[in-house]
Amino acid sequence: MTRYLQANAKADKIQVDVKTDTLNISNNENMAWVEYDQTTVSHGKDSNSTRQSHEYRTLVKENNEWKLLSLITNDISAFTSVSAPRIENNLNTAGYNLMTAGRLNDAIDVFKVNVKINPKAWNPYDSLGEALAAAGKKKEAIENYEMSVKPNPKNDNGVKALEKLKGK
Repeated sequence: MTRYLQANAKADKIQVDVKTDTLNISNNENMAWVEYDQTTVSHGKDSNSTRQSHEYRTLVKENNEWKLLSLITNDISAFTSVSAPRIENNLNTAGYNLMTAGRLNDAIDVFKVNVKINPKAWNPYDSLGEALAAAGKKKEAIENYEMSVKPNPKNDNGVKALEKLKGK
C-alpha cells in the first residue's frame, strides 16, 4: 500500500507518507486476512493533511501469488464526528456492509434507525427501499423509495427503482 501511494503521488505537488501500526495477520495456505490502523500524511505545496483509517484486507493465493480479494477502509475520524451528515453516511455505509455480508435483516434494521434519526434526509429512505426490495418486501420498498424521491426528485436511483417495482 505504501509503495502504491508513494508511486502514484505527484512528486511536484504532493508527498504521501504512510505509517502502519497494530498489524494483525491471519492466514491459512490460500487465504489471508490483514487488519491494521494507518495514518496517511499528505504534504502539499500549501497545506498538509492527516488521515487516520482502519483497513481490512482479504487476500487469496492464486498460482503462488497473493492477490487482493477485498479491501475495506474505515475513516477513524468518521466515527468520532458528531455532525449529522457524517452520522447519516456512517449508518448508510454500515447498512450496505451488512447487505454485502448477507445480513439483510440487520441491514434493514440499521437503515430504519437511519431513517428514524434523519427523517428529512432522502438517502436513508432510498437505502431502506433498496434493502426492503432485496428482501422481497415490495410494498414497504415502494413506500420508502417514494419518501426518497419526494424531497429529491433528481434521485434517479429511486425513480428507476419505483418504475421497476410498480412494473412501469
